[in-house]
Amino acid sequence: MPDATPVEVATTPAQVVAVTHPLKFLPPAGHGAWPSPCGGGGVKREDLAVLTVLLPLADLRQQGKLDINVSKSKKLFVTFTSVKVSVKDATGATGRTAALLEAIKQREDLDSGVGKWLGGDYQDPWAETFGRAVLDGVDAGCWQWVDAHRNVVAALFKGDKTLQPQCDKIATIEPEADRLVAVWRQFSAGADFKDIHSKVEHAIRSHTETDDGPDFD
Repeated sequence: MPDATPVEVATTPAQVVAVTHPLKFLPPAGHGAWPSPCGGGGVKREDLAVLTVLLPLADLRQQGKLDINVSKSKKLFVTFTSVKVSVKDATGATGRTAALLEAIKQREDLDSGVGKWLGGDYQDPWAETFGRAVLDGVDAGCWQWVDAHRNVVAALFKGDKTLQPQCDKIATIEPEADRLVAVWRQFSAGADFKDIHSKVEHAIRSHTETDDGPDFD
């Protein structure tokens, strides 16, 4: 992960805000949803994963630190969409947000940059994506590792620690969450949002582990 040395006071990373206040950005979902850490329901895991990637980009775009350009080309009867991202100023980016921006800077194509940031393939790439934001939330004091009180067998498979949300700390970043909600509403109302969202969703999904069956060679 690249080093990042902020020269200005950084607010709570947007990726962290996405997982601490998901219901401010996304509609509540039913069975299988990822629960909001301090209650109130949950949101669709796939949507949360995409949100954690796009929210910091939307914020930087509004600040004039990043450009996102969508272009379309047609070959025969097939339309191809390209999403190029130009990071002009990553000052203040920390943790996994800094790593995401560095990957995007190297690749420029949004989906390719997200793929480089994710790295390998995962059984659950959605959880891997927003899980990185949760780990940054640990550094921000929004979650804490605590004893899970599991028996020896369960601890072998699930570990002996579990993450516990620190709701008092999470409540203190409510103003930042409200600021980012306004940013997100403007970004998601844009004419190119559907194409941008689709590129990130495809990039994450493509990092799912697949079982191609037995190899008889």
